[in-house]
Amino acid sequence: MLAELKDLESRFTDVFWQELAAGLGVSRWSLEDVPRSAELAARDALMRSEAARSTRLEDQVAELGVRIAALERVIARWSSLTRAWRRPSSRAPRGDGSRSGGADPTVETVLARERIESMLRELRPRLPIDVRVKPNGALRVHWAIATSAPRGIGAVRLEPERLLDDLRKVAGVLTDIDVGDDRFDGAFLVRGHEPTVRSVLDHETRGRLLRLDARCADLRVDVDGGEAVVRMHSSPTLELLEDALAVLARLRRAPVRPLRYDDV
Repeated sequence: MLAELKDLESRFTDVFWQELAAGLGVSRWSLEDVPRSAELAARDALMRSEAARSTRLEDQVAELGVRIAALERVIARWSSLTRAWRRPSSRAPRGDGSRSGGADPTVETVLARERIESMLRELRPRLPIDVRVKPNGALRVHWAIATSAPRGIGAVRLEPERLLDDLRKVAGVLTDIDVGDDRFDGAFLVRGHEPTVRSVLDHETRGRLLRLDARCADLRVDVDGGEAVVRMHSSPTLELLEDALAVLARLRRAPVRPLRYDDV
């Protein structure tokens, strides 16, 4: 039975074990992980008889059976699990600054939201969009647009590189991912899942990000946990929205990480 369990476990990637397994009620087998009741622990401590060892073995065999059955149930649901892993939601996730049932907190956030939503109606994006607007001091706002993304995409964060970041990299306390474009690498701090970074930061997307960085402040791009977000501090314009939407669309098409080795 142990060989059967090990064979089943070996089919799944580390991504599966780290990100999905616990939610599905499965975990990797280890002798140290076998649940030990108080009665069994006391028996092992006080008795070393053949009968006690036999009982312990029976408990381990039963545990193996439970684990094999749990993995077999996962495999039976594999098609629906992989669809949820690979496909973005049809609705944009909501977040801090999303439109809620109440009023926006300031006149500036009201005006910025209305302007962004009006421009989105003009642009007619082919992906679900959530508009997020938050106040940021007198007469200023931070705003973002977000969309759904496949949960299987590796996490990525991109933001302008600052002097302190450069010093921390020189000191070896901060690392980022270079994509081989000197202008882009000098402008941005990129962290996260490297294969995803290299997949999404093609020539066109790098150009759009450089334009965004030149026209706004506090630019930040994130993809993680089923959502992709472009955040910035600037007066909303049609050009900013067009570039931000193109970046979101590219992130949404990023390849997902495999959950089983036969998917690689």
